[in-house]
Amino acid sequence: MKRMYFVLCCLCPLSVFADCVLEATTYTSCNAGYYLSSGSCVACAEGYYKSSAGTATSCTRCPSSNGVYGTTAATGTTSVVSCYIPSGATYTFSDSTGSGTATITSNCYYSN
Repeated sequence: MKRMYFVLCCLCPLSVFADCVLEATTYTSCNAGYYLSSGSCVACAEGYYKSSAGTATSCTRCPSSNGVYGTTAATGTTSVVSCYIPSGATYTFSDSTGSGTATITSNCYYSN
């Protein structure tokens, strides 16, 4: 395989260099939904989100309600409003009349 090395070519589209091989790619910034890890962009795991592009090295965990953390439907989530407490989640509570457990009966989405 023929390898070509270029110092600078600002005006040429990459597609004209069909024989070029990229040796390595190092990211310095990642899009929303991805965090920076050792020069790579990694999608936020389910239950986490990252709402803006940048150099952050982690994503933000979905908020909790009564000790139960929210989740997301997919990886690479970009907004807190994609976080929800899933149907079937249970939690304990205590109020002025007593204490007990409660079960969420439908997905409960976060809203700002």
